[in-house]
Amino acid sequence: MILLAFLVFIGLQTGFFSKKENLPQKMLNTNQKIDNLIIDSDIKHISTAIHAFYSDSGKFPGSFDELIPFYLRTEAECLDAWGQKYRIEVEEEAEIFIISAGKDKIFNTSDDLKRRLQ
Repeated sequence: MILLAFLVFIGLQTGFFSKKENLPQKMLNTNQKIDNLIIDSDIKHISTAIHAFYSDSGKFPGSFDELIPFYLRTEAECLDAWGQKYRIEVEEEAEIFIISAGKDKIFNTSDDLKRRLQ
């Protein structure tokens, strides 16, 4: 009985019983945050490879094929959180984007994740 009261108290203190957001929604938001962290980490790694390529060649790569094996070891380093290959998009000479197709694995849909390289 004391344990149950303690668990209810902890639940109230942490907002576990909050009506603003139910548990499945909290889990979904956590999964989205994890996916974004993975993608941000991938982008930093890929960005380093792209900048090294640019430094050596004076141009941005048109695809990941130009980065493997000298700047990225394997094609696996070019895959997003859902196992799909990222896309490189150069919009202007100074702007390059890495795009993930997102959870649906289809490019040019609302869940795509696009990051501009610095």
